[in-house]
Amino acid sequence: MKRLIALTLCLAMLAGLCACGAKNKNATATDATATDAAKNGGVDAVDSLTYSVEQAENAVVVYFSHNDVIREAAEFAAAARDLDLIEIVPKKDYPDDPVKLAETIREEKEKNVRPALKDQPENLDGYDIIFLGFPVWDGSIPMAVATFLEDYDMMNKAIVPFCYAEDGSVGESLEAIAGYCRYSAIVSAYMIPSGDFKDNEPVFEGWMTQVLFG
Repeated sequence: MKRLIALTLCLAMLAGLCACGAKNKNATATDATATDAAKNGGVDAVDSLTYSVEQAENAVVVYFSHNDVIREAAEFAAAARDLDLIEIVPKKDYPDDPVKLAETIREEKEKNVRPALKDQPENLDGYDIIFLGFPVWDGSIPMAVATFLEDYDMMNKAIVPFCYAEDGSVGESLEAIAGYCRYSAIVSAYMIPSGDFKDNEPVFEGWMTQVLFG
C-alpha cells in the first residue's frame, strides 16, 4: 500500500455533514477549483486537482462494470498511471438479458437496495484519489456502487468519476455520489463516448492528467 500523503483543501466542503463510513477520520482533502454546478446535476464539482507527481501516486481505480466499456476504461486507467485496480463485484450476478437487467435496476433503485459485495479491500486508507468508473443506470449510479461508497470512509478524498451512458447523460450520478461522500471533493465526470474505446484512449489519458495536475 502506498503511503498516505496529506493534501490541502482549497474548495470549501459541505461542513457539518457526515462522511461516508467511519474508519479513517484523519485524512485531509484536496486542492480544487470550483466550476459551474449546473452541468454536474447541481453538484459543485471541480474540473481539476492540483497535485504533485508524488501526491498523484496515492490514487486507485475503482470500477463496476456489466457488459459495458467501463472495464476496459478502468484497466486502461490503472495501467496508464500504474495504479491499483479494484473491481466492485456483487455477490449476486446481474442478469445478462437486457429486459431482466432493466427490471432489476429499476427494482433496486425503487427499493433503495444495497447489493452485498464480495472480495473487497479492508479499507481505502492508503488512497487520496478515487477514480470511480461505472455505467449510468436509470439515470444514476448502480446500487452496487452505492454499497461500495457507504462501506468505506471517503472523508477528504477526491472522487473522480468516469462513466458510460447510452444517452450520453450523467443524470443524477454526481448528486448521488456527493450524497454518499459529503466530505469529498467531487470532480466533473468524464463521459466515455460510444464506439471503440481504443480510439478514445489518448483523450482519456489526457483527461486523467488534467484532473491530477490542473
